[in-house]
Amino acid sequence: MDCPRKHEPLKEIELEGVLVDICPTCGGVWFDPNEMKISMKSMRTPGGNYWI
Repeated sequence: MDCPRKHEPLKEIELEGVLVDICPTCGGVWFDPNEMKISMKSMRTPGGNYWI
């Protein structure tokens, strides 16, 4: 898959236990369906906020 912004190949990395795609050129992080929801659950702080 290519970056929608820079049209460069994306690299897959593990982020909080979820495989996501990043663009090495622009630094964008691209989530497939449900990946954002899964990642958000693991990033919730004790105060109820999210760390991103």
